Amino acid sequence: MLSRSQRQIALLGAAYVAAAFLPDVGIWLRGEWSFELAAAPFTSSPVHFLLAFLLFSLGIKSGGNWLAQWRKLLRGLAVFWTIRTAAVLAILAAMWSYTIIVGPVADAISLLAIGMLLAVTLPAAGSSAGWIVRAHADAPMGAAVVAGSTLTSVAMTTVLLSLPLPQQTESSQVFSAIHSAFQPDFAIAWVCLPLLAGMIAQFLLRRSGRDIKSRHFDTPSLVALLLLNYANGAVCLPQLLARGQFGAVVATALVALVGTFALREAADRFARLYFPDRAAADSLGITTAMSNTGLGLIIATTAVPDEPLVPLALIGFTFGQHAVAAWRADPVLNEPSED
Repeated sequence: MLSRSQRQIALLGAAYVAAAFLPDVGIWLRGEWSFELAAAPFTSSPVHFLLAFLLFSLGIKSGGNWLAQWRKLLRGLAVFWTIRTAAVLAILAAMWSYTIIVGPVADAISLLAIGMLLAVTLPAAGSSAGWIVRAHADAPMGAAVVAGSTLTSVAMTTVLLSLPLPQQTESSQVFSAIHSAFQPDFAIAWVCLPLLAGMIAQFLLRRSGRDIKSRHFDTPSLVALLLLNYANGAVCLPQLLARGQFGAVVATALVALVGTFALREAADRFARLYFPDRAAADSLGITTAMSNTGLGLIIATTAVPDEPLVPLALIGFTFGQHAVAAWRADPVLNEPSED
């Protein structure tokens, strides 16, 4: 009999296999819808609505409780960017050390490293909301880090993406193109508005004597998470397998899995130094180890559409962060009585 975590990881694996061999629905999920809203042009996709649902559910679970603990939540955001900055510096230090001791990093490895750098500079993933809900972790902390990291990414991600690579080659040009293409405005709207809508909905329902049980979101959130992973995998896995690069896909997935596990462990250990409450520490661990790779894929495919290795690194990171979250997503606390 498989445990809950094992079932979730098996389902994630199945989503990526489906993305590799049956990508059509995933491509449709990432396809753009253009229409007018209040006489203004509006562009979206089914993926954005899946993310909005996850963030809305996190807003429902957190209610307005985050307002009363804003100092704690600001500390959480500071821990988030401290760990992310350390991860960026560690990757750059490894690249610089290799270049100084051995010689220039091979272009393929450098492009994969750039994908990983982009991943760890991005704000927390909106999809982390689904794992926070499933783990019964601290919802206000999760909402604050997701929203706060998205808002502050205008400064932080821009600064981190401006750090120099060790050699001036094609890889450096790719990194510069990604830096120039970073535009978080769209992500800010699709992250903050659903969170706020969930908080307002919970507030209004409680004022009217009703409530939404957060456990009602467990199964729908898992379905949304699986569909998001399937849609992200459909971006480049079929093309890479068609080129016979199965080994590169597997190797990247394994490296990303180890990297995201290390990021999660560092986040958990660091968070528990500042937050004795395990639910808050786990929520911070989930958000710190999960990046908005959907935004990263948009940036990469826009800035360097002919470089499949950068999206591959992002897809590998996406798989790794969700696999680690699924493995660690057993509830840490009983659901509070009012939820």
